[in-house]
Amino acid sequence: MVFVIENIPKRDRIWINNFVAWAPNIIVLAALAYFSGDWRTLTRTSAALAIPAIIAICIISESPRFLIQHNRLDEAKRVIQRMCRIDGRNFDEAGLDRVLAKENQIFMESKSKSRTYSFFHLFYTAKFASYTIALSFALIVTSIMNYSLLFNMERLSGSIYLNAVFLAGIRYVMNMSIASLERHVKCVGRKMIHLGALIFVEVWLIVLIFIYVTDTTEQYILLLRIAPLLIVGIASQFYIVNGVVSNELFPTCVRNLSVAFSQFCSRLGTVISPNIFLLGDIWAALPYASMLILAIANQILFHCTIPETKGQPLNDHMPGPEQRIFRSKKAMNDLIVRDPEAAQKLKESES
Repeated sequence: MVFVIENIPKRDRIWINNFVAWAPNIIVLAALAYFSGDWRTLTRTSAALAIPAIIAICIISESPRFLIQHNRLDEAKRVIQRMCRIDGRNFDEAGLDRVLAKENQIFMESKSKSRTYSFFHLFYTAKFASYTIALSFALIVTSIMNYSLLFNMERLSGSIYLNAVFLAGIRYVMNMSIASLERHVKCVGRKMIHLGALIFVEVWLIVLIFIYVTDTTEQYILLLRIAPLLIVGIASQFYIVNGVVSNELFPTCVRNLSVAFSQFCSRLGTVISPNIFLLGDIWAALPYASMLILAIANQILFHCTIPETKGQPLNDHMPGPEQRIFRSKKAMNDLIVRDPEAAQKLKESES
């Protein structure tokens, strides 16, 4: 996702990630699983399908942002020129040279400083720390809901293969509908998509809780099958939105680290998820009630912490030492001497 985000225009980030996603491929996978008959054959077939991707990776170029960050300016210029040629756009060589010269100046100024970044830099400033915590928690919750329901698909009536196809169809319709809204409706941004998807999930969780509390599972057997599929179907939006927002909030030098940390937290949710339905031994509705509580907490934390990033350019540079959480007094004094106006704005934003 980092590579894709760094190479496509900002107005295309959501719809492309919705168009080329998990949903259409699960339909292919379900068909392969059905005809393979055993895990070994399915694994070999899936590996064979990865060969075209390996060939494509050998052909494509590194992203210009990465090349600029590593002072490979001539190579970055050739890549951008190639992209313009493929897109049929005019190539403004003079304008690009000015941008590259400015980036080279920034690179030379920061060359003497440490350029080794770690996961600690995701908590470098108070804002970075809040973004990291909110996005990580969002993906933990998403994976708990998504995989706890997926791992229990055998409880659903009907063929597991047809259920997988049905699930993928629902998810793809949702993906493309939301992608179309985001692209053509100005007010529909990342936060609105996240909020709308969470409300959708919460409504269906309440429906499931109601069915189990009233002990009407036999009367609403169809709802018991459809509701989990709808929840899993909308879950892809959480993965896509969190991935895009993570790329848009963090600068190039720690962008991969941000996505990696979020994905690590997502895997924690995947590990926890199989145990969620063990809570059903205590109370039948407890698994869904637990998911509802987590979804509400996710909703509050995400929308109180994450700013809207739709239409915003990608950030390319880390904030200065005067903005870090435990900054030294010297760093702030240096900023006051260097740029009093910026120092005043920083103090106002913190107050």
